[in-house]
Amino acid sequence: MPIRCHTPAMLKANEFGTTLASRLQQLRNDGDFVDCKIRLKTADGHSKELHAHRNVLASGSNFFKEAFKMKAEKEEHAEITLTMSNDGAVSCFESLLDFLYSGSLDTSKNDTNHLMQIAKIYQMKEAEEILQPYCREPTPPSTASLPSKHYSTLLTLLSTALTDWSKY
Repeated sequence: MPIRCHTPAMLKANEFGTTLASRLQQLRNDGDFVDCKIRLKTADGHSKELHAHRNVLASGSNFFKEAFKMKAEKEEHAEITLTMSNDGAVSCFESLLDFLYSGSLDTSKNDTNHLMQIAKIYQMKEAEEILQPYCREPTPPSTASLPSKHYSTLLTLLSTALTDWSKY
């Protein structure tokens, strides 16, 4: 007589999310399938290039999601130039980009208030939420709660970013 097995309707892999994040980070580190080059420029002339996957950027940042949606033609590769105030802001952006891939935010190199500023500008909601308790001046975690002058800054940044798109 055959043994009957009752298979659940849904099977789930343990640690799937963690494994997926680790694999995506490895793909980024190896330069595999990256489809976005981010050029960070500072007022004092320094620049740095980072590579990322648009799907990771768009899933963790409303700023990038809207920027990619506004781009009329769907290019295979995208390049975006962001102007940062100084090297500290570049370091914060790098840490936040790593966060989008790993879910872990290294605060050893950057002040939490500076990280929060960059997270708000680029609308990284999850980063805002985990930084909130560690910032000197608690603010609600959402760019929507910022004063209107921040909206115009954000729109200027978005406009500049879209103007600077080009193919590899």
